[in-house]
Amino acid sequence: MKNSYHNLVNQSHTFPVMGFALKDGNLTFHNIDIGELIKKYGTPFRLVYLPKIGAQIEQAKHLFNKAIENLDYRGKYQYAYCTKCNHLYPIVATALKHQVHLETSSSYDIDLIINLLEKGEIDLNRTILHNGYKTNGYLKQILRLKKLGFSNTIVILDSQQELKRLLQLTPTISIGIRMATSQESKSAFHTSRLGIPPTEILDFFRKEIKDNPSITLKMVHFFMDSGIKDNAFYWGEFQQALGLFAQLKKEHQALDSFNIGGGFPIANQLSFNYDYESIIFKMVKRIKNTCAVEKIEEPDIYSEFGKYTVGESSAVIFEVLETKQQNDTEKWYIIDNS
Repeated sequence: MKNSYHNLVNQSHTFPVMGFALKDGNLTFHNIDIGELIKKYGTPFRLVYLPKIGAQIEQAKHLFNKAIENLDYRGKYQYAYCTKCNHLYPIVATALKHQVHLETSSSYDIDLIINLLEKGEIDLNRTILHNGYKTNGYLKQILRLKKLGFSNTIVILDSQQELKRLLQLTPTISIGIRMATSQESKSAFHTSRLGIPPTEILDFFRKEIKDNPSITLKMVHFFMDSGIKDNAFYWGEFQQALGLFAQLKKEHQALDSFNIGGGFPIANQLSFNYDYESIIFKMVKRIKNTCAVEKIEEPDIYSEFGKYTVGESSAVIFEVLETKQQNDTEKWYIIDNS
């Protein structure tokens, strides 16, 4: 082993590539010469390589559909893009070209969707999932989409009070229920602020939803703040959500979708190693096995990937303005951002 830090790092880590490479001594991003962009635009600047967005979407679709085929799973996979991750028009328009659905989290997202409709970038058959806390303004915007002809809008309840306010505005509605989850022990919080506690959902369903012909429960939404991880804690919460889905399904046949919120990680650290195919296979297999045990139909599987969709498609380029040697061991780089 050569006695240098550079060689030690190279022998210890596989660097995430994410489209970066050296070509004739120049840094490139998906074969785009970064040096030429610096000459043209100066620094700092952000660049986005739109084809990478489509590649991420198609990878997830392929792996979910592969698992569905191998396991003879009877439901379908549906990809939804989480618009709050990046609202820029070229980003969302590129995602829509790959036949994704959209997930919103505020009233501002509705304006974005209406703008896309006016531009002919989205059709009325796309499923629009409405997450986030529902202010009265947000609820009115959701109903505005419905009046425009979006027939597949699902309001995912973040609290029990949202349903009462929603029914004051519309006679009929399709809804989902978001299950609140516990958080890992190292988290600053014990529970997520998002969703309804699982201990309250069945009672809430039976009192407010089951016998109300104006409401159609379509979806159970599962989300972990820490993202999708292959550990016992994550799978325990995942299984709890599946158990809840099964109980609700037995009492409400219209329930036909299981929504996996929270995102896949992306290659943003030296030691990144994530087996997307294995995790997806485990997800589909667990859903199928639960449905077999509970003797219920296998649901359509939705995902709401935001960071996974766009995180590896862009980069921010800075210039090192000064190098500061503060002591014998620490060297600081001052960049044109801070």
